[in-house]
Amino acid sequence: MLGKIAAVCFVVLATQLGAEEVWFCQGESLYAMEAPERKMTSYKPQNFKFTIYDSEKVVFGSGGWFSDTEYIITEYLGDTFWAYNDNKVIVMDEGKLNHAYVDFDTIVTVTATCDKF
Repeated sequence: MLGKIAAVCFVVLATQLGAEEVWFCQGESLYAMEAPERKMTSYKPQNFKFTIYDSEKVVFGSGGWFSDTEYIITEYLGDTFWAYNDNKVIVMDEGKLNHAYVDFDTIVTVTATCDKF
């Protein structure tokens, strides 16, 4: 019996190691406030995809606002996670993604709805 339990645990751990999750997102909003005007501008939302590797990092595909960027996950709870890249942060909860970028003269926000592939 103990051997069977150990075998099940091994299979569960082995499937989690090297795990990848691919998500496709439909952009809902994209706003930017940039100097010198400091006026909020609305842009056409963009669709994008990203991959979560080993519950440790988020890597975006080519093209669009997130093109080829990588974020480090600080908290991962399945369909909910927090990730950062310098002065950018992503929070996703049950398929609702929020992104914020803040710099000395720029603020950008992105919202999207995402589905696991």
